[in-house]
Amino acid sequence: MNRIAILITILLGLVATPTLSRADDWTVVYTPRNTPVLAEKRTFELSTSEIAGLNQWVAYYYPLAVRETNASRKFNCHSYAWHNQSTTNDIWISTPNDDTYWQDGSYQLIASVNGGLPIPAYIANGAKVSYSDSDHSAIKVSSTQFRSKWGQYPRMLHSPGYCPYGCGPASCVFCVRYYQ
Repeated sequence: MNRIAILITILLGLVATPTLSRADDWTVVYTPRNTPVLAEKRTFELSTSEIAGLNQWVAYYYPLAVRETNASRKFNCHSYAWHNQSTTNDIWISTPNDDTYWQDGSYQLIASVNGGLPIPAYIANGAKVSYSDSDHSAIKVSSTQFRSKWGQYPRMLHSPGYCPYGCGPASCVFCVRYYQ
């Protein structure tokens, strides 16, 4: 193999192989039906300045959403919605691993609708929500609000389209799926 081919092979291996930060570890969590889900156990937190910067970002760009926690790298939206709602959660579940929670029958699809429209009245509070177009998960908490963790940003209370994963600048048509 020539040098270019070797370099391309190495680079593709680095891109295709998931890596962990510093002291994070791979772990396995389980769905309610006891199906294993590969995840990361996050072992360290953001710095104080990183937390402050991420908190300021959501306050500036989403002033009508309610910040419920400080920014944290410990858990993400999928882990929060499907695995553990505690603020001490230290599990990060990446896509497509979150799909396991509905693919194994732990949660059943109730509806698939345009998230830019009002939340259907028949969807119970506590329903799990998957933003299928933008890879996000949330929990329905009222007739107008979702609660979700925004990556390393804070956990937020927001309307379905009023988040980085919902409405775009030109349109508010996106698919959300409700699971119970």
